[in-house]
Amino acid sequence: MIRCTKNDAIKLVVQTAPKYLEFYREFQAFDRGWLRWPERLIDLRKKLNIENYVILYDDERRIGNAFLLFLYGEKGLKEWNESLKSLSSEEQQAYINEYTQELIELDDAEIESLFPVIPESGAEEAQAQNDFLALPEEERLEQSKRLAFFLLFFFSSLHNYFSVMTCGEKMTSLVPKAVGGDDDAFLKAIQIDRHLLKAHPYFIERHARALQNGEIEFLNNVSYRLTNPHLRGKIIYPGIYVVFAILEVMGWLDDLSHEEILDICDAAGLDRWQNRIEDVNYLTKRLAGYRRYQKTKGVSMH
Repeated sequence: MIRCTKNDAIKLVVQTAPKYLEFYREFQAFDRGWLRWPERLIDLRKKLNIENYVILYDDERRIGNAFLLFLYGEKGLKEWNESLKSLSSEEQQAYINEYTQELIELDDAEIESLFPVIPESGAEEAQAQNDFLALPEEERLEQSKRLAFFLLFFFSSLHNYFSVMTCGEKMTSLVPKAVGGDDDAFLKAIQIDRHLLKAHPYFIERHARALQNGEIEFLNNVSYRLTNPHLRGKIIYPGIYVVFAILEVMGWLDDLSHEEILDICDAAGLDRWQNRIEDVNYLTKRLAGYRRYQKTKGVSMH
């Protein structure tokens, strides 16, 4: 498996976990845990025809691919993949290490500059539209695609991590379970992202079937989830769960000792007393729970 080094993985988790946790806490504090995205962002999502971003939850790799397509574009990513194929395993590993090092060395301003600026006012939007129309047609198409890939990544990745901090399980675990027939996973998933009921084929079909067959208990449970704030859940100390999730995405969760993960929580500023990460035994119990939540054995992963 080609992945970044252990030291680089630890550095990336220490950098990113506090940011996700801070963002999550801000949403929890604002409007009592209801996720209310700015209307301009929702309008842009519709305009770019990416209302089906929820299908990325079917497979975690789709979220990563959306981010790479945003960074490189379709042509650039194809060339990047082709160049990697021509390298030996050792050369691929060296390339990944170099790329990861570049990410680690970026400061906050440089990271922010990577992402598109979303207009916050009518005047800014009008100016952005004028600038966009002044571009050659080919460049306009490329910019639209890159922005669409960014928003695909933005909505799917945030909901994914918000889910693990709310109920201990990622959307990329809940949604495949739901598709495999797990109604409990279905209900948890729609609490985090209501848009599943409008844009994910299985969720639309399952809800319609329940209405047709008069599945009163299921429909009452759906109603209950939809009237609950998105971020109201049972995970009291979400920081530790986002650390688990990021390590899992990078392929390191199973290969670090529990003491090492505890050290990561400390280095990330997730105060072990505030977050009740009291000792290795406590972390071991939380990690066992996390792994239990994420099990998708026997479930279709498209």
